[in-house]
Amino acid sequence: MTEQDVFFLNKDDAIEFQNRCVIAIFLDTHPDIRFLKYIDTNTFLGIINDVETIIYLFDTPKSGSQAGCVFRSRNRSVSKPVHQYMLFSKQFLDEYSEYRSNVYEYIMEHFFSYWKKYFGGLFISKEPEREMTFKYKQCAEEGKNDSESATRLGQYFKGFLDGALVFSNPKTFNDPFDCDCELPDINSKINLLWNAFNSLKYSGRGSTSVKKEDVEKILKEVEKVDGECDNIKDVICRIIEEGKKDDRIDKTKLTKPETIDAIVEMYRRMLDQVHNLKERFRVFCTGDKPDDILMWGYYCNGGDGVCCKYDSSDIVYAILTERRDCICVYGNIDYKENKPQYNYTTDDLADNVFEYVMRCIFTKYSGWEHENEFRYVLMESVFKRDHIAVNSAVQEYYLGCKVGDMSLTKKYLLAKGVSINTLEKSKDKYKLIHS
Repeated sequence: MTEQDVFFLNKDDAIEFQNRCVIAIFLDTHPDIRFLKYIDTNTFLGIINDVETIIYLFDTPKSGSQAGCVFRSRNRSVSKPVHQYMLFSKQFLDEYSEYRSNVYEYIMEHFFSYWKKYFGGLFISKEPEREMTFKYKQCAEEGKNDSESATRLGQYFKGFLDGALVFSNPKTFNDPFDCDCELPDINSKINLLWNAFNSLKYSGRGSTSVKKEDVEKILKEVEKVDGECDNIKDVICRIIEEGKKDDRIDKTKLTKPETIDAIVEMYRRMLDQVHNLKERFRVFCTGDKPDDILMWGYYCNGGDGVCCKYDSSDIVYAILTERRDCICVYGNIDYKENKPQYNYTTDDLADNVFEYVMRCIFTKYSGWEHENEFRYVLMESVFKRDHIAVNSAVQEYYLGCKVGDMSLTKKYLLAKGVSINTLEKSKDKYKLIHS
């Protein structure tokens, strides 16, 4: 195992992670610039020609080149700032455009093989600080009926008792909205299509000069009449025609077939990655307490099950030990009435698909709020199975109130010599107590 194998990322740092990925692409395509220190969004300290220099990506000069196509540097060795504006190289523009059109694939292809290896100071792995966490599981004792005891433990359940942490494909979850990355509303579709129009700034084809108001007007008209914009090329052509009504724009940039095709392709690629990313993650869900009546009802048939208590450091160790080239995103679930919207943030940062997908993965309907769920989400290049297991130490076991003394589950745990707590129903309160 090496330092490069697993990278831990707090879900609240998703936007910051994107910013650093863009800098990594810039450094990768400008080998003459040496990275020293990350400063802020699209800004870092580096060395150019043996001089410490602050570099601002996507900066706008006072006159001349278009915003988004230049970067600016400042020599730190002189008292009065001296700024130099430079065009991005074609190689950077090509790579950045490719990154934006397929964020997940691009990150997994480059992160461990190059970025983390050569720009390690740009990416700082931060492990979760949460201490204890809990996981419920219904008993699976095979051969059990009213007249005889179970003959064996189910293999999957036995693995759980032995410390197997199973990261699952979200398509197997009981909540149909869980990890749903479908664009929820017209404003999200407007923002994604506007993002596609702005992609021309980074593809070397210039800008269409279309305004966001044009995109909004046409897309709302189409949705109102047709309900859906099935022919996206036709919609884009209508938006461009709307843009031509502005006498100030360069109409030659709007009519080229390759310009329209480029926007169509970018929109479709971004839409595809949003819709298809749900099954590219493997998720391990935990709670914050072992005596939640509703949790026992949901996951353990009202008390016929076991709740395992883990130390977060053991979970981290298990992932570090058993996974390779893996990004583990973690954090508390946010509970909302409405699904996350896709937002176009700024003209500079137009690659926020990753951040949107992270919000979808870590947001659930407010009706589940009592679970107070915490998640560990694995990102890897390829998952060959829907369920991925790693083996962790278990600190304590809690037996549900329906697990009898003669159950095979209890006998198995007693034979292991582990710490067991038995839950019972309180006599005067709707509460589970343990001994």
